[in-house]
Amino acid sequence: KHMLMVARELSRLQVSYEEYLCMKTLLLLST
Repeated sequence: KHMLMVARELSRLQVSYEEYLCMKTLLLLST
């Protein structure tokens, strides 16, 4: 049960990190 919570947290972090990379790329392209 504890590992499942950790996996869920990691997947959420992965998504937010990918969103961050997409935003950074968009900012670099827009300048």
